[in-house]
Amino acid sequence: MMNFHAPLNAVVVAYVSLAESSPIDDLGPFERIVSYIGVLALGWFFWRRETNRTDETVEDLKTENKLLRRDIKDLENLLRRDIKDLENDIRELLSNRQGKRYTLRSRDRSYFEDLDEEGLDDSPEDKE
Repeated sequence: MMNFHAPLNAVVVAYVSLAESSPIDDLGPFERIVSYIGVLALGWFFWRRETNRTDETVEDLKTENKLLRRDIKDLENLLRRDIKDLENDIRELLSNRQGKRYTLRSRDRSYFEDLDEEGLDDSPEDKE
């Protein structure tokens, strides 16, 4: 009857021998085979584990990339909307130059400003 710990001990001895770069002389043929199979199995296990981690990392990066692209699109849309709001505000200011009071339509807040008529006549077109 074979001892259960013998293959495990063989694997440990094989690892220690590999670490010390010394041959495995004190093992029988069966223990050598088991130790090599154990080394291969543990090596495969750790390689497979690292491969799975890499695949998960790639999937995480792809997901993060998609989220970042979506955020960039949202920011581009917000910037376009802000630019349109600013263009509308400028158009409104230019069209209401004769008025005393005007409102800037902005998504965030409204600005009120009193304009004096003397300040409006400073443009070179008006002086000619």
